[in-house]
Amino acid sequence: MGYADSVEFIKGNNSVGLAHYHVELTEAQLGTFETLNSICLLDNFDHLLLFLECQLYDGLNLTVPPFDIFLVLLTLATVSDHYKDHSTRSNDPYNASRAPLNKRALKILFFYLERLKEFDTGKYGRYELELLRCQLFLASDSLSPQRKRFDRPRKLRKTVANTVYSCEVVDVGENDFKEPYKSYISCLGQKSTVLGNRIINSQLSYPGEFINMILWTLCNSMQDHPALYLASHDVWMPLLGIILDLLELRQDYFVSQESQAKNMRKAEYVQKLSQSPVAVFLESIDSLQFTDLFCEYIFSKCDYLSANNGREALVHPVYHGEATLSNTFHLRIKYTKSYKIQKSIALRRKLIGIAFKLLSEVPSGHRLVYPRMEADDMINRISVILSEFNNLEQFRAFFSGNPTSSYFLPLLAEGTLLQLCHTYKNTSDPLSWVIISDLLSGADAFLDKCISILETGLFIPWDNETPQDSILDICKADTCLLVLIKTFVRLSGVALGSAKFEAMLSAVKKVDAARSRQACLPRLHPLIIKLIHS
Repeated sequence: MGYADSVEFIKGNNSVGLAHYHVELTEAQLGTFETLNSICLLDNFDHLLLFLECQLYDGLNLTVPPFDIFLVLLTLATVSDHYKDHSTRSNDPYNASRAPLNKRALKILFFYLERLKEFDTGKYGRYELELLRCQLFLASDSLSPQRKRFDRPRKLRKTVANTVYSCEVVDVGENDFKEPYKSYISCLGQKSTVLGNRIINSQLSYPGEFINMILWTLCNSMQDHPALYLASHDVWMPLLGIILDLLELRQDYFVSQESQAKNMRKAEYVQKLSQSPVAVFLESIDSLQFTDLFCEYIFSKCDYLSANNGREALVHPVYHGEATLSNTFHLRIKYTKSYKIQKSIALRRKLIGIAFKLLSEVPSGHRLVYPRMEADDMINRISVILSEFNNLEQFRAFFSGNPTSSYFLPLLAEGTLLQLCHTYKNTSDPLSWVIISDLLSGADAFLDKCISILETGLFIPWDNETPQDSILDICKADTCLLVLIKTFVRLSGVALGSAKFEAMLSAVKKVDAARSRQACLPRLHPLIIKLIHS
């Protein structure tokens, strides 16, 4: 059984007022909780980390920290040397060679996250793993935006160039945090800050702060300014990745254990899905006009044609001072532009994957109540934006993910290819190749569609006077086609030697022959052959 199926020690399913995943404490676990709590209250974060680090390599026992210590670790991960160098040195004066406090905190968080994903009951006890799940889910639920608040784009001012928006938050009730245990009192009531930074769940609970955190991370993830990039790369990119991983795990548990899908009609199940962790998270972006705003947020600061025509969200540092460098801090690593693009686009792709994960759980013929989104609308809107990308490196980075893990990439590749064909043909007439469904129904149908696409003229320079104008779109079309063929190879490898496949390769060779005058355009045939044998 995995992390979403094991329920041997849970008590919340039969108790009012407790989370479904709630696991009670043994006397030994209570002792561990209180030890960590005491160290934390003394602000001795080096000893706190050292205590946990010593447990990481104990192959027999899994020391499970309480949820409040996980929140402290998440907050400690925000205390980066680049702007808090003085504070970290003061708290850990003898750290001459070890990693800084925030990096050590992140390492511990990643360790526990991996243990939960693995859920290896052959290595650790089932009780310890279910307790770990409980503590991480308690921390995750306290971080996630609550339905009691929702962010609404509010127009600030209108300029000639564009309209600028910020977030207006409407409060619809209070939901104060409640202690989950009678035997253990968390340190959150006595500790409000970690080295000057407010505890992360309190900080992100302020109106608009959770969405601001996401935008702050994405907007600075390809920055040239050192302080802004470090704020994203060293702090919020790994933290947002952890938060999203926890959200996915929490969603899996909700669907498996809390939704009771087997005992209700599909319409009722869809309503239940609208209360799921991922749905509540996405609803905090917008409830009614979700798709447009979500896509604008996801592709913030990306280089695409209509980027300047949309709403530009105002962002600010999550914590004071993040946008500056400490006087004693020395930048030791220079990050290349390619590295920044790969890391940034991977995180954006992960956020998109969260949305598609929720959509994949909606029964056919139904749609979510909240947030209001549909798979076709999402695919179409993202495909339009991708087709407008001016930066080829950013575009290729988006599709560089593995289609096996990012199952939505072939759908977006097909949609983007359709949009590029619209541009090439200069028409708004509906085009529908439905390549993916053809692939699922049979290899020959898919290969026929590929041949038709190659024969449209999209893949060769169509502007004889200024061929460079079409080269960008051709390179994007190449990328999309390769993603689709990669999916084909994975699903229908037996058809690689068929006559239809050879016919498709012949069409590719004709395209390459027509490209021979353009040295800047790659040859498709060698790329496809390399892909097949990789």
